[in-house]
Amino acid sequence: MCIRDRITASELRARGDLNFIALTGGIFVALNEVILSAVAIFAFGWGLASVWALLVVDEICRFVVHLLRIRRDLVRPV
Repeated sequence: MCIRDRITASELRARGDLNFIALTGGIFVALNEVILSAVAIFAFGWGLASVWALLVVDEICRFVVHLLRIRRDLVRPV
């Protein structure tokens, strides 16, 4: 992993990529933290541990999307 692959959400805000942050946040929160958490708790009865696990999955998914976007040079230049 080279130095340009290391980017955080605060760096995306500084670059003006707020739309991308909002879009990925909204999609992944709706999918992972709302829908999948409801299925895990109400359909499977897994409890609070599944909600925490899905929060981790949510962050991993966002990280992977950010890395793929960076590797394809789709980020705005500073």
